[in-house]
Amino acid sequence: MTADNIEQPDNQSPQPKPLPGQIYIRPGIDDRPDLDKALTPEDKKAIARLAVHIEREQPDDSAAHAETQAVRMSTTGSPAVATAIPPTPIADASSAFLDMRDPMVAADGSTPTKPQVNRLTVSFTLAALLRTAPWAMLNMVALPALVDRLVGNSLGGGHGTPLSAEASRMAGAAPLPWLAMIIAIGSVIGLIANAIVGVSSDHTRTTVGRRTPWIIGGGLLSALFVLPLGALGNVAALLFFWILLQITYAMLAAPLAAAFGERLPDKFREHAMRWRGVGLMVGQMLGVALGACGIAFGGGLPFGLTAIVFILAAFVPVLVWPKESSSESIAAVKYKFGPAIKSMLSLPTGDENAGFRRAYGARVAMMTGMSVMTVFQWLIVRHYVLAAWYMDVRSVATSAPAIWATCMAMMMLAIGTCAGAALAAGCSEQISEWCEARGVATRTVVVAACAVVAASIVIPLVLGVLLSVTVIDCGLFVYGVVSGFAFGMYDVFNQDVVAATIPDPRDNARYLAVFNVANTYGVVIACCLGVVAVMSAGYVALLAIAILAVLVAALLTPKTA
Repeated sequence: MTADNIEQPDNQSPQPKPLPGQIYIRPGIDDRPDLDKALTPEDKKAIARLAVHIEREQPDDSAAHAETQAVRMSTTGSPAVATAIPPTPIADASSAFLDMRDPMVAADGSTPTKPQVNRLTVSFTLAALLRTAPWAMLNMVALPALVDRLVGNSLGGGHGTPLSAEASRMAGAAPLPWLAMIIAIGSVIGLIANAIVGVSSDHTRTTVGRRTPWIIGGGLLSALFVLPLGALGNVAALLFFWILLQITYAMLAAPLAAAFGERLPDKFREHAMRWRGVGLMVGQMLGVALGACGIAFGGGLPFGLTAIVFILAAFVPVLVWPKESSSESIAAVKYKFGPAIKSMLSLPTGDENAGFRRAYGARVAMMTGMSVMTVFQWLIVRHYVLAAWYMDVRSVATSAPAIWATCMAMMMLAIGTCAGAALAAGCSEQISEWCEARGVATRTVVVAACAVVAASIVIPLVLGVLLSVTVIDCGLFVYGVVSGFAFGMYDVFNQDVVAATIPDPRDNARYLAVFNVANTYGVVIACCLGVVAVMSAGYVALLAIAILAVLVAALLTPKTA
């Protein structure tokens, strides 16, 4: 009973006073004064001055998510690392499995339903395929073929008279320095653009979300800047548009990587990661195959087809996945790009990071060797592997062979590499269990994979003296399968090595962000060494450098506990 219960209307007779204890006054409720009436205006102003201003929620930094960095690692390496189950997955300190949070809730706070999870999985798989295919088409087919055409090498140009061996070597080496320069500068610009776009998209405030505007804009601008490439007549203009493409492609790729870590709950992320790896694998194969077919059957460089796929990459993911929530509620804060770039380029110091620095050096060496074979793949096939066959056809006064021979060889390489990566993804779990049962260290598998990659490079080295196109194509297919399988195994098991060298698992995101920069360093070093090697001793020296770099990676791989 309260005081309210005993109040009587005025028209009723007076009631006796309540007995002691009959009225219960609730502390803090019934005896609470009305502050609006009890406080003076001066008191209210004094209290307002003491009020604490609560900031709105700040956007999460995508660079601080280990999952985002792992996605970027799988993009720059073998797709097998995204499709397979590594021995020790990179731990994410923000994962719901490490505390009492609900694993069905995504990092952005949403709880997608089962149909929405399926839509997210499909969208990221299609996004991986659609953004990888045109990029592989450009880097491995269209750009090298365009540089080869602009420099005006004499091989395959329609000359009826045979060339001397020295003239053929110099003619085949002429496009390589220009291609190396474009790729090296573009890689550095792309690295910086990824950091800037990542920070900018983290703080984007729109009604359609943080990532969607960047994805659509990046895909459309990439399509716009890729169209003029086929009409360019000099390397300087090609370099300019290639730099623009690096920036616009970062606008497409970086937000997709961040969205993958934000929108998928921990419960379903591994399943989606595998399908995304399948998309990467198929995208790389289709990109090279479509580019080669476009040149072989269409006669022109496939820049129009590339632009169409970029447009699809801009719209398909955002139309398939559930609509991204508005980001207008996040705080509008000032941010700087310098700290993000500096933290990405700063290699950790101290004795506790000695193993990580060694793993970092091994990755640089491995990516140097692999980049030598991928960046210059078109030129290696056209001016070394098929060089003897081209010369033999010319020596009998036959008209110059069509470009289809090089295109077919590139297609066989792409199909073989995809098959090898798929085989590595399928076998990695069984090999991991076998190693664990017999006490075989992960480093042993990594070193063995490096040795197989180095041995596989001998195959194109030998194919350069053959004259049969059929044998050459079969040999390149075998090389693609072996090297794709070995590099896939290296990437999968090297993740375990890298994870073991990180002193504090809570810093996985920061260390992986630094580790991913090693891929860019490998590309730049490969371009520099490739120019020196080919201009000095031809493509034989280029292949020898690739073998040496991969063996150095095996020697630098640190031991794990």
